[in-house]
Amino acid sequence: MSSADARAKRKRRSAKSRRGRERTAFITAPPATDTSVIRRLLEQQGVNTLAADELDLPGAPLSMVVMEAMGRADIVIGVLGEREESGNVLFELGVAQGLKKPTLLIAAKENATALGAATGIPYLRAEPDNFAALEFGLTQFLSAPHHGNAGPKLAQKETRPLGEYADALLARLHAHQEQGDQHPEDLLRDIIVEALEASGISTLSVGEKQGEARIDIAVWSNDLDPWIRNPLLMEVKKYLPGKGELDTLVKRFADALGPGSLNWALVIYGAAAPKAERLKHLHPHILLLSAEKFLESLRDTGFGDLVRKLRNERVHGRG
Repeated sequence: MSSADARAKRKRRSAKSRRGRERTAFITAPPATDTSVIRRLLEQQGVNTLAADELDLPGAPLSMVVMEAMGRADIVIGVLGEREESGNVLFELGVAQGLKKPTLLIAAKENATALGAATGIPYLRAEPDNFAALEFGLTQFLSAPHHGNAGPKLAQKETRPLGEYADALLARLHAHQEQGDQHPEDLLRDIIVEALEASGISTLSVGEKQGEARIDIAVWSNDLDPWIRNPLLMEVKKYLPGKGELDTLVKRFADALGPGSLNWALVIYGAAAPKAERLKHLHPHILLLSAEKFLESLRDTGFGDLVRKLRNERVHGRG
């Protein structure tokens, strides 16, 4: 037996699962993509190949066909083309992730890198007919141990509840309100900043210029991702602003982040004006919360969890 034949035999043997049977790869690609090189390389290594349109399931909906194909597959190979061509690929990759199938992305352009980084799916930057690059990448992928795609590891939460410290801040808040201090917004802002820092926020700016506008507080935290874009802009007011002032605040927030960049912002107020509840939904991305409720909530909830809860209540109509 030649050395080349021996290497090929070892490759075929390594492609088998631990149960001793040959594996099957489900290949998903845009309709016009030639996957013959990928198929040939996989089959040389003892891996059977399968595409959704090769199943004999006449009259079945696409979702049923994809689920049947995924059920037969041990691994999934996704080939990405241009964005408008890859809709079926992205759908089928989502199914693969849900079923925890070991998956490899193949694409010549940066979309594989971006999607791989976002999902944790391994990716290979290569044209689907680049034999040398595909041979190396597929060999590495097939020889690696696979236990499904666990995805990226979740980071430890950055922010934490204040516990009893929230009560001390609430006592200070009530004392300032009762004394009628001349600069209540400055004092209120100091308490809010102290609460943020105690909750674990390590990156924030106070009273500094962001873009074209000066903002009371800007907060950066990994706990806000992925649904709330950093930084979260905050404004502290003695009273809940009326509609005109709220409109002005929205413009200032937009100026701070640039056109089209406003995601979410939080306005904290010391006391509510009459009929304040009607202002709650005037601006869909502005969250309103009294200082007292803010501090009370932080007693048992970290800042990141609190803001995401407020956002979800607004989005899902429960606020």
